[in-house]
Amino acid sequence: METSCKSVFPKCYDLSTRFYVKSKYRKDAGNLREKVIDLSELLVGFSLHSLNPDKWKWLPDTSGLFSVKSCYQVLLENSEIIVLDSNVLTAIKHLWRNDAPSKVLVFGWRLFLDRLPTSWIGKSIIAGVDGWNHFKLFGEMVKMKNSERISHLIWLATTWNIWKLRNNMIFHGAILNASSLLDDIKAFSWAWVNGRYGHK
Repeated sequence: METSCKSVFPKCYDLSTRFYVKSKYRKDAGNLREKVIDLSELLVGFSLHSLNPDKWKWLPDTSGLFSVKSCYQVLLENSEIIVLDSNVLTAIKHLWRNDAPSKVLVFGWRLFLDRLPTSWIGKSIIAGVDGWNHFKLFGEMVKMKNSERISHLIWLATTWNIWKLRNNMIFHGAILNASSLLDDIKAFSWAWVNGRYGHK
């Protein structure tokens, strides 16, 4: 385990950040000299030049330079591969084709993958059980041009507003008002279908 010089030599570090030595350090001058000697021995072989500024080095890449590709590779190498059900994948593809706000689409995606943070209050709720199936059936409800996309926007407005109400009840003590919830679902659905999110 790597340890910083600051934690190993706190007094030396403290002195290096000051312009003068306070009297309390004069009492420990002998001990401080020993620490400086120890620190000097640790730094043997290091060449510090004022003309060569410090710089960041990205260790996962041999060039030392950060790139999204190398970061992605590190994530792939250190991640657990999860094989998703083909129905879930199909639902996710349909989900991303909708014109709802990004945060709502991410919410739907997390719902399908059962990755919503539902255990904050000490209870775990299985939120995404067959969520893809509910999404699919909701998309088949209306029979008209662009009906699947419109139905999916209504589904997103419904689940999003239920989720927000649930959080407000848990964290802010809000009281369930079904009429207000229905009004919010209608308003969001209307805005997304007819507004800037409803047109391609």
